[in-house]
Amino acid sequence: MARIETAYVTDIGRRHHVNQDAGGAWQWPSGRGDGFLLVVADGVSAGRHSEEASREATRLVQERLAPLLESGAPGGEIADALDDAIRAAHQEIASRPHTRVDQADASTIVAAYGTANWCAGAWVGDSRAYLVRGDTVSQLTEDHSWAAEVVRRGLMDAEGAAADPRAHVILRWLGPANGEDPGTERFGERLEPGDIVLCCSDGLSMYFYPPYGDPEEMAQILNARQTELQAALQALVDTALRRGGADNITVAAARLVRS
Repeated sequence: MARIETAYVTDIGRRHHVNQDAGGAWQWPSGRGDGFLLVVADGVSAGRHSEEASREATRLVQERLAPLLESGAPGGEIADALDDAIRAAHQEIASRPHTRVDQADASTIVAAYGTANWCAGAWVGDSRAYLVRGDTVSQLTEDHSWAAEVVRRGLMDAEGAAADPRAHVILRWLGPANGEDPGTERFGERLEPGDIVLCCSDGLSMYFYPPYGDPEEMAQILNARQTELQAALQALVDTALRRGGADNITVAAARLVRS
C-alpha cells in the first residue's frame, strides 16, 4: 500500500507585483484510506482584485470537499460537491462589483482529489492537471483557451498556436458577469504506487512546452528528487523562473510513495 505525500509551491514570478494565484495541497486519513486534495486557481490579470477571486474559489472547494473526503464519501457524491463548489465560486466572483466587464475579477481553477488507488477532479480554464508515471507525463485536462481551441479544430498546429499573441486568451473562467454556467469538466484516473498527480497554473506549464522546453522534463525533475516532493516542486518553479517567469507560478502535487 502506498502512502500519500503532498506539497504546494507558489511564486509571484518576475513581472508581476501581485500574486493572483491561490491554491493548496491537503492530505488526511479517511474512511477509504489516506486521501488528498489539490487546488490551483489562477486569478485573471485583467481583474483589479482577481487574487481575491482565486482565494475565494480555493476556500470554497477546500471547505466543501474536505469533510466528504475525510469521511470516505462515495466518489459520485464528492464529484457533485466539487461541481457545486465551483458553481458557488463562480456566482460569488460574478457578484463582485466592477465598472467595466473587461476589468471584472475572474479566475480559472483545477482541483484533483483521491486516494492511493484513484484520483478524480474538475477544471475551468487553462490551469492543468497531470499524471506523472515514471518517465511519462499525461495531461488530464484540456485547456479552455484560444490556442487549444484552434488546435482542436485543426486550424493551427500546437507550436504555431502557442506562438500566437492570443494563445493564452481563456474561453471559460469563473466570474463572467452574465452569470452563465462556467462549463466545468471532469477527469478521473486509476493510480499506481509511484504516481504523481500534479495541478498547476499556466505560469508553470507554459515553460515545459516549445519553445521553452518539453513536458517530459517535468518527470525528469520530479524523479531526480524522489526523497522530498516539496523540493521537487520548487525545482519545477525555479526552472520556470529561469526560462522567463512571466506570470505567477503555482503547483500542487500528491505523490503515492511506495511503501
